[in-house]
Amino acid sequence: MQALWKPDTVEEYYEVQRWLGSVKDRSVDDWEDAMRWYCTEDLFYLLNFVLTDGQIVHSHYKKPYHFHQFFLDMCRSTEYQASRGGGIDVSARGGAKSTVRTKAFPISMLLKHPDISIVIFSVEKQLGEKHLYRIKKELEVNELLKTLFNNVLWESQNDAIKNGVMWSMEHGICVKRKIVRANQTVETHSMNQGGPVGSRFEIVLGDDMESSDSVNSPEKIDKLNKAFSETTSLMTPIVIDRPILLISNTRFSQAGLIQFKLDEYLAVDSRLTRCIPAEDKTIKGEGPLGGTALYPFTYNDLWHQWNTKTNKADYALQYALDYVGASEYALHQESIQRYSERPSQIASDANIYICIDASNGVVDPSCFWVWAAKPDQRLYWVDATVRKMDPSKPPFHDELYRMIRYWESMGKRVVQIRIEQMGNQTWAALVASELRARGVSIPVIPCKNPGKKTGLFSTVKLDRIYSRWSPLLNAGRIVFPIPAKEGGWGIMSSDDSGARKDLMEYFMGFEFLAFPQCKHEDMLDAGGLIQDDKANEETPISWGSKRNVNSIYNRPQGRLQTTWMSG
Repeated sequence: MQALWKPDTVEEYYEVQRWLGSVKDRSVDDWEDAMRWYCTEDLFYLLNFVLTDGQIVHSHYKKPYHFHQFFLDMCRSTEYQASRGGGIDVSARGGAKSTVRTKAFPISMLLKHPDISIVIFSVEKQLGEKHLYRIKKELEVNELLKTLFNNVLWESQNDAIKNGVMWSMEHGICVKRKIVRANQTVETHSMNQGGPVGSRFEIVLGDDMESSDSVNSPEKIDKLNKAFSETTSLMTPIVIDRPILLISNTRFSQAGLIQFKLDEYLAVDSRLTRCIPAEDKTIKGEGPLGGTALYPFTYNDLWHQWNTKTNKADYALQYALDYVGASEYALHQESIQRYSERPSQIASDANIYICIDASNGVVDPSCFWVWAAKPDQRLYWVDATVRKMDPSKPPFHDELYRMIRYWESMGKRVVQIRIEQMGNQTWAALVASELRARGVSIPVIPCKNPGKKTGLFSTVKLDRIYSRWSPLLNAGRIVFPIPAKEGGWGIMSSDDSGARKDLMEYFMGFEFLAFPQCKHEDMLDAGGLIQDDKANEETPISWGSKRNVNSIYNRPQGRLQTTWMSG
């Protein structure tokens, strides 16, 4: 059948309906042909005039929920992405991405290509099954679809089973086909487990592929990326010209898979991406972040989500699509100053503070953070170590001793060691004793302040971290090196396996920018000790002035100098 009219506005669909009514009056066969064309070629028409979703009424506006320009634009975006082989939609949660992209779209494709194989991949199989259930139920109860496509759809579930095909949540569903295929028409699988061996899918729908738990560590992100790579390797076109990959997922991390795919598609063609917030902060309104509610959301919806989120940054990311949208609750990357010199050069006129968040090394690592306090009264991050080291074992003290020796020679002097010490821990006394045994008399200060509960965050620990970092950031007194991946020196350190890595990449991606959603806060805790209230009250930060005349780099050649290291 030749192409029919696809309107650009919602209002024009009334004209389509009037025209289809006149066609039906003249010829039912012509009307059915036209209806089949719209079902397979116009996603918005299928959604609103054929699928049962078109009967849903918006609870606030009292009008058909999906009959709105918002959904027309979404449908056209989905069609465009599919025509180019794939794309991504990271729009706000609750905006019916799945209804259009993971229900209506695969239905339109299986009606047009009955021999096709489609898979829905989610991080867990049960998440994908909820999408499969909606497709399965629609094909079972929609009498109009079954009439228009009686050569494709079964009369009932029993009819399908009698004909020896799969029709279940566990194994997937299969429509009437002309060829025999190993895969069903629509299946769902866990992305972490991959598809069945030998699977060949024309369409991969990624929905609920990423969650907050799946991107809270580098190891989990690596696992997610590997699973995604294995998933897309199953794409093989058999009944269509080329495979299609459609991803529908909000973002949970700047270092996550979804952000990576968004950036990748943006670099190719911005129309392969869709990113529509529930609250538009660029338009002044009455939303929780001062923005305007966009359809289908209402201000009541936005405030309900805001009030039910323990961490307000969850709302900012999932509904305003802004990693730092809840500004008073997040740490701001733009507040960090940058330096391009070697960290050792930066420390030449600085006093050195070594801050430690200790752990027994069973689960969490111990973190050593080195600050250079310079005459401009700014703090420069110059070194760090993050490894599983027990404070009661020699490797912990060997690493601390190495740091002290190195930075005593690079900077003006190592002024102080600060160590987090909560409850019945005795880390400070243990470290001081070990250092004395090695001839080192640097003060070791226990930081015991657990922080105060403010109600801004779900835990006192998050309150403590925020209260330590935020004032320094807001004052522009934090300075980091340029990351290694951007051509700078970064903060290079060896991990537990001995591999050299830039700790800045981990810190920024998984702790700083993820705050307060970060799962691990070891580096934030360690670095924040420089702003411990009690420690600063008793021994205020001492800012450096000039080069240490006793530095090994200033000593006359051939003469042995006696220092605290002689022990």
